[in-house]
This record gives sequence, C-alpha cells and structure tokens, in this order.
Amino acid sequence: MAAGFPTKSNFATGDVLTATQMNDLAGTVNLLKPTAKGSVFAASAANTPYEVTVGADATVLTADAASTGGVKWATVAGGGMTLLSTTTLSGTSTTVSSISQSYVNLLVLVQNPYVSATDTLRINPNGSTSSFGSKVEGGTAATSAAVGQSSGTIQTTSTPTDSGFFLMLNNYTDTTYGKTFFFSGAGGALSVGAMVGGIWRSAAAVTSMVITTTGGATFSGGRVLIYGVK
Repeated sequence: MAAGFPTKSNFATGDVLTATQMNDLAGTVNLLKPTAKGSVFAASAANTPYEVTVGADATVLTADAASTGGVKWATVAGGGMTLLSTTTLSGTSTTVSSISQSYVNLLVLVQNPYVSATDTLRINPNGSTSSFGSKVEGGTAATSAAVGQSSGTIQTTSTPTDSGFFLMLNNYTDTTYGKTFFFSGAGGALSVGAMVGGIWRSAAAVTSMVITTTGGATFSGGRVLIYGVK
C-alpha cells in the first residue's frame, strides 16, 4: 500500500492505530497539501495521490485517461460564440482573411456602416458575387441577381443606431455542399430593412469575407465583427 495510508482498511469498535500507522499518517498524509493556489488532488493509481495544478482561466477539470492524474484542465467544449476578428471598414472594399476553420457557423456583424454617397453594401464569402440562390421576404426566387446576395442599402448617415447588418452562414467549412445563409439589416434611417435567406451554391470552405460597396462609394465609418459559432 502507498505510504500515507493506514495498512488496515476496516476498523472495528475499540481498534486503535499503531504507532507505525500514526507515523505514516503524520509523515505523509498530513503533509499532503497543495503547493500552489488552485491545485486539486486526484490519483495516479490506486491509493496514490497526485496533485493537479490549476489550469488557465475559464478552463474546466475534465476526465482524461492519458493524464497522470486521470484528469486535466481543458477549454469548455460545446456551443457558444467566439469573436474571431474586428476590422474597421475603409475604402470601397474591406476583406477579412484567414478565418478560423474550427467552428460550425459564421456570424458576420457589420456595425454602423456609412458611406460617401448612398450605395449598396454586400457581404461576399471568399469574395464571390455569384452562385447565390435565395428568396427575398415577400419576393420571388432569384439565382444570381442582386437580390440573391447578402446585400442592403447603406446611406451617408453616421448615427450609430441607424445602420447595421448581419449574415449567418451555416456549415462554412464544408467542401462538398452549398451553405445556407440568412441576411438581415438596415442601412440608414430612411432605408427599408433587408431580409434574405437562401443558399450559397459553392463547395468551397469559407476562409475570407469581403464587405464591399457595389457602386464605388467609399466607407466613411463602421466596422465588421466575425464570430465563430459552435
């Protein structure tokens, strides 16, 4: 039996610990204490305590047979959104490249875009402007026309609460099937909100997003945030 534990596991009324057992306890178990803030104790084998030092902030203790103590600190798995990038809009087109491939869906949020002259904003995965099949709310089916893209009117107003768009693109890393999407938003106090849903007919994994104006107007302000969704 490992040092630090009495060799007699079941005691009856009237039993006492021997001096050897007491010394074992006093010499080992009483000294079994964390060496750092946040440490916890597991076991590396039967009757063999093992100290597991604290992990990084926001990690959780999880079972792991390959670890010495049978547990480890790990990042929480499962759902949720992670902010991947924040980019300021500029020029007539802004590209966000090297998008992580570690998520299931992408949420693209364009906050307060405004331009030098009223124009149309588009969010194009991989810069593609074609292969969209969609249906505008209350409208008719489209293939590659403007209404088939994630687009909406943007105006010159700089009021932060007047303008915003989002695009949800599903299963964006898939290299076999098209990707369903939903787009919505409004580009100024006078513009009508756009709502478009459909499919981007491409088997390419999405690694970049291009936020652009179609008529050549220059972005005067705004930013794009891209979230990975699990």
